[in-house]
Amino acid sequence: MNKKIVVGGVIVAAVVAGGVGYGVTHTAKAQFASHMLSMFKSDDNVYKFSVNSTDKTDMRVSGKVLQDAKKTANIALTADVTTDGQTATYDLKKNAKHTYVSAGFLGDVMKMDGATDIPELAKVLKNTWLETDNKSYSKVEPEAVKKDAQTMTKWFTDLDGKKFKKVTDGYQVTLNKADYKSFVGALKKTETAKTMKIKAETWKDITASIDDMENPKLTITMANKGHQVKVASEALVADKKTAFKAQLTTTRNDNQTVKMPTSEEIKTQKEFTNIITAVIMQYAFQQMGSDTDY
Repeated sequence: MNKKIVVGGVIVAAVVAGGVGYGVTHTAKAQFASHMLSMFKSDDNVYKFSVNSTDKTDMRVSGKVLQDAKKTANIALTADVTTDGQTATYDLKKNAKHTYVSAGFLGDVMKMDGATDIPELAKVLKNTWLETDNKSYSKVEPEAVKKDAQTMTKWFTDLDGKKFKKVTDGYQVTLNKADYKSFVGALKKTETAKTMKIKAETWKDITASIDDMENPKLTITMANKGHQVKVASEALVADKKTAFKAQLTTTRNDNQTVKMPTSEEIKTQKEFTNIITAVIMQYAFQQMGSDTDY
């Protein structure tokens, strides 16, 4: 056989194989999974998130999660929850053994109810931290969460490639009701879910809520630049449209620190009750005193 033909055939075969390989690894599905895996395998420790209802419920949640660059078990969560134009801020901190919740949100809730004339109480609440009863949150390790996220990436690679497409800002997949339920089933098996000891009844309620949806559509977009994922959902529930949009962006800050509440700031339930009672009583006496001045 002519050597030129053999060599030519080898070159053609190599080019075709390379082209096929390139085509497989650069499909929308492969790129979606690649960007998702890159995001969850990274050492990012600053997570900014937002969730906005896009129907008539007017509810927004935004905030951030910070992980100490050195003491990686130290995590801080801040979330602003806005409903009907009023916002309450929730703060949570955890390390390897304990999880604490700031009482500051109670001041925001009181403002929502019209109690804006107890300034001293708001200050006390902001500097008071209570240990949560649910110890399972303290056992959730950031690295375990990342590992589970990588496992969940595999779930996406098993989907039909036709569900994926290239969009302006990245790669997108659209899920239907069956996908919803399959995703929840996979999520249920993660180590994080097991550590948090989510009750079987809760999983049943989640599945039931999906069953109640009519023509649900969940769209997930992985950005092709930076670490960012966007989610958009819409469905009909009891003939009413429900919809929301969410976004998560992650970055790395080598100087990030997360300080736990001091021993003076951490209060037992009894101590907290006594403090609140004392402040309210003091305020009441002050008001009574000012009334007698007239």
